Amino acid sequence: MSAAQALRRVAAPVRNCAARYLGGNVASCQFDANVAAASVDLRGFRARRLSTETDSGLESQAKLSADQGAPIRTPPQQAASVPRLILQRTGDPESTGAGEPAALHVSPSDGSQKVAAKITNAPKYILKSDVLWFFRGCNLKPEDVVFMYDAKYRSKYIQISFSSVESCRLAQRTLAMKGRFGGRYLKLSQEEPKMDEANTLINHFRGRSLLMNNVPPTVGAEDVERFFSGYSLDNQPIKYLPQIPPPPVTRKTSATQAKQETENRVLIRFKTHLEALRALREKQGGFCSVKAMELRYVE
Repeated sequence: MSAAQALRRVAAPVRNCAARYLGGNVASCQFDANVAAASVDLRGFRARRLSTETDSGLESQAKLSADQGAPIRTPPQQAASVPRLILQRTGDPESTGAGEPAALHVSPSDGSQKVAAKITNAPKYILKSDVLWFFRGCNLKPEDVVFMYDAKYRSKYIQISFSSVESCRLAQRTLAMKGRFGGRYLKLSQEEPKMDEANTLINHFRGRSLLMNNVPPTVGAEDVERFFSGYSLDNQPIKYLPQIPPPPVTRKTSATQAKQETENRVLIRFKTHLEALRALREKQGGFCSVKAMELRYVE
């Protein structure tokens, strides 16, 4: 058997199936008449195109008329009205149109809530302006930064109120990139705001006052005003803070500590913060009575 005969024998079933489908005879099927032999009416078959007017997304199929004439196109059915979810920002005007659905207001995310944190290991003479400059870009305001003091009115830590979680994360990234401030590594951690008695007493003096340490008990208000003569003081500028008694006498207490007198701490309020900073620069270490005064800016 030759190769041509083998190919004709294999192709015989295919030719028979094609002849039955086209309705013709196998012998009469020629290469140029295969298409002409098709007697199937394809007018009823139309491709289903995508449409955005229906629920299924498909265009309705055309139907043939009774006399098998031109296909009659049926209009697409109107989709059922589905309420839409509209995200509207706070402050945007609401739509009052009759055909518009009611807008659903979405509450702000948790990122808009304030986050309380604290900074520890800060330098001794750091100012609020230094903190705002270090964390510039974190949407901090002067009232968001509060210095907290211990019972001896030494700077304990800095309390910060961030406007959002994103601002707090940006501050953490800033701290990771810059690292140190004033030779110290600052530490930022989240903590709820606290206000004890020692910090409540000085709330009225924050921002434009100086704290005098090592004030002898014999120094009165007149001596303090004389010490700051030449500076613009506020009305009723002097306030004495509670005295801190000397440490109790024990075996480990030295003779100098046992003879130590009770020292006073005095707050002096100026008219402006610039006047307070000028007095801090010029009167730091000055003598009042027989002792050198240690001044600190209260923020």
